[in-house]
Amino acid sequence: MRLPQDVANLLAVAIRDVIWFKQNVSAFLDACGVPKSIMLEVRRMQRDTPTIKIVHHVFDQLAEKGDEGFNVAKRLLTKLYYWNDFHTIPTDRKEQAMVSLKALREAYKRYEAQEDYQKEQERKMHAERAERSRLTKLDHVKLQSFRDEFDCIHALKNRQERGNQFQDLMNKIF
Repeated sequence: MRLPQDVANLLAVAIRDVIWFKQNVSAFLDACGVPKSIMLEVRRMQRDTPTIKIVHHVFDQLAEKGDEGFNVAKRLLTKLYYWNDFHTIPTDRKEQAMVSLKALREAYKRYEAQEDYQKEQERKMHAERAERSRLTKLDHVKLQSFRDEFDCIHALKNRQERGNQFQDLMNKIF
């Protein structure tokens, strides 16, 4: 799994604007549990690669690690989502950092609302499927009782009684 592209883009921009210096970005990624193998690549890329590209590279590498990587990506998102250390941001960049962080928070809220909606829809669909299968079981029991009754009626020797019983059975069915 991976973060949605719009959230990942805003997260990369927010990391750049809030943390800024590449050494601090590297320390932030390391503190969030980015695996050592990826951190080695990050340190190698720092000299000549923009921060946003580094962060996207980290997300790509985390996506290849499956659930473990997704958990680290969520940790990065969570840590920056709840970021309140604004006094360490230089005043000339503080406004841009706050705008980036606000955009990230709004995008995450939309993403979370969409996830909740999808989970609710899946829960409803599962409940409907379970209800349909339960009704199907009841129908099978009812059909079997009709078959059993038909077999008993069919075995009757008296034609008049058999006809009357069949008529009663047909009335039950329809």
